[in-house]
Amino acid sequence: MDASAGLGKILSHFDANVNGELQAGQSGSTQRRKELSESQRDIINTTFHDYTLELLIKDQESAIMDNIPGTSIGDIIQIKTKSKLFDFELMSELLTISNNNGVTETEEAEDALKRFTLTHKINKKLVEQIMEYTRMEMDLRPKAKQYYDANKESIDEYITLLTELKTEKRAFQNINILHKYLDNISLLKIDGALCLIEKSYLYEPARIMSFRVKDQKEINIIGRVINITDDDYGEIDSDLSTLPLRMVERLLKMMELVKPGDRIIEPIALYY
Repeated sequence: MDASAGLGKILSHFDANVNGELQAGQSGSTQRRKELSESQRDIINTTFHDYTLELLIKDQESAIMDNIPGTSIGDIIQIKTKSKLFDFELMSELLTISNNNGVTETEEAEDALKRFTLTHKINKKLVEQIMEYTRMEMDLRPKAKQYYDANKESIDEYITLLTELKTEKRAFQNINILHKYLDNISLLKIDGALCLIEKSYLYEPARIMSFRVKDQKEINIIGRVINITDDDYGEIDSDLSTLPLRMVERLLKMMELVKPGDRIIEPIALYY
């Protein structure tokens, strides 16, 4: 459908509200309701939204920036770049399915750690002491040092297994926290920025979109800068009303999805 030719005809028959839902209008004295199939409504919505995007780009052409560095809060940016999609709802669902259908990777790792502990007769109390002193960069006590020197290879392997298990558990917990907080939002990571995608506005499911970005195909992004991260991004302060947001920001930093100077972008349009 040619938007420039068909939009006037569309709007003369149907009322379009701001959220893009179209309702049948009334015609003449018959007051007859015009029925639309779901596919027809999708075509009209898509045409209407694409046309308004063209109007926006034309209206803001002189103000739209094409490079992330140097942008300020409120700026509109239009770039084509490679990306990575993070859908924490899908990740959480997959972990739930895995937990309900048998032994998880975490349980397997725990069993492997128990078997290693029994086989190599690991003294967990002394190993925990060694790990704590090492973390604090302090000299080991004589008993712990003697034990470590005599069993260095086994202890190092045990510490590696334990660290991997803790990291895996922490990752699962973080995914569930992000899923609950972000709810209907997926994250699109690009160089120098993080885009917040409200999935209900996508023409195609985020699951399909994840296949598109898997091969690092470039995506066109038009969006508005709503925040710029700094060194204090994610720091907990005395304002309890910001605590949930700050905790999520801290998780995003831990997962290296943001770093100081990155832009947080609210997309207006995404297309290939």
